[in-house]
Amino acid sequence: MGNGAAALVEELAAANKVWHFEQAELLHGLQAHEIQRFLNLSVDHIFADQRPIFEPGEEADRVFILNRGVVRLQVPNLNSREKTVAVLIGGEVFGLESLAESQAYQLEAVAHEEAWVSSIAGADVRSLAVAIPQFALNAIQILVRRLGDATEDIHSLCFLDIEQRLIRTLLKLADRHGKPLRHRNGSVKLKVRISHEHLARLLGANRPYLSNIMSSFKKKGWIGYSNHRLLIHRPALEKAAGSWLS
Repeated sequence: MGNGAAALVEELAAANKVWHFEQAELLHGLQAHEIQRFLNLSVDHIFADQRPIFEPGEEADRVFILNRGVVRLQVPNLNSREKTVAVLIGGEVFGLESLAESQAYQLEAVAHEEAWVSSIAGADVRSLAVAIPQFALNAIQILVRRLGDATEDIHSLCFLDIEQRLIRTLLKLADRHGKPLRHRNGSVKLKVRISHEHLARLLGANRPYLSNIMSSFKKKGWIGYSNHRLLIHRPALEKAAGSWLS
């Protein structure tokens, strides 16, 4: 077990699990006793960096809540390459295929960095969805949002060139994983490590070509780097996006 995973094991032993569950998007707005019901049914897991959590085709029998760390959702192909669909951080949920009976996972989930994850059996989640309307509503809202993301991705592949798709992806990463920088109005620093290889997988692009574009963006002052984290200058990217930004 790596140092990062070992540190997560120590954190898990001392963690306030109720607090972590309160941050989960799936459990927003639930009463304390309702969150406790989830906690009582949950099982904790520690995944080392790059370790698979589940693979496409496996029986979808558990829903997962990411408490700490980073998880990557991706589609593998026959050429041993992957198309990254999403990068998740603490509080996000995955494995929602388990909300329906007799389903298989559609994507591959992999620890992008060391991750502490809680999982709940699909049968228990379905029962709780019937008993707790707010939970069912949260699940529907998450699914609708992700359907919207998928629709945007299809639009981008059809109508935007690679530079436009990269700008759109960087802005989405800034929205979801950015920490505002003091004294730099509108600029953020990503909380997760995103390499050029990972960006290429998000876009379905060639990595060397994407690296050339990133170098161009850096020269223009649209992005930067600090301690292996990407800096994104939102106002500059939004201006560059112009009228096609959706």
